[in-house]
Amino acid sequence: VIFSTYYPPNMFLSPTSRKKHGSDAKSNSIAKAGETLGTSLLYLFFATAGAPGWRLKESIQQSFPSIATFLIILYGVHGSVLWLLKKLVEVTKMDKFMYWKKVIAPQRLLTASSAAIGGPATAAALAQSNQWESLLTPS
Repeated sequence: VIFSTYYPPNMFLSPTSRKKHGSDAKSNSIAKAGETLGTSLLYLFFATAGAPGWRLKESIQQSFPSIATFLIILYGVHGSVLWLLKKLVEVTKMDKFMYWKKVIAPQRLLTASSAAIGGPATAAALAQSNQWESLLTPS
């Protein structure tokens, strides 16, 4: 509590804000130092995480064809099922299928596919980058 009275949270959490107060220099210097430290530690993490790769080179090369074949089949079947679903809904012209036309919109299919393959973070990033605000949260 005492720390927050002398150093407000926005002083540290907004490195890009440009205030014209005297405390701005302290805020930006802390943000720049934190960014430099964070980047350095991130590079250290990548180096230590990738270091065992040289020892695993042969086993990775041996297993690559089978893993690549599996992933090609997996994503091929996934894409084919999505494409067939979309075509099936487009072909049906009946009024009782109007609900399914809304459910299987291309935006929903792309976001669901991204969530199935890459997880919720990639699905949210896809929806936000394309400004599909209704797909950012579950409906």
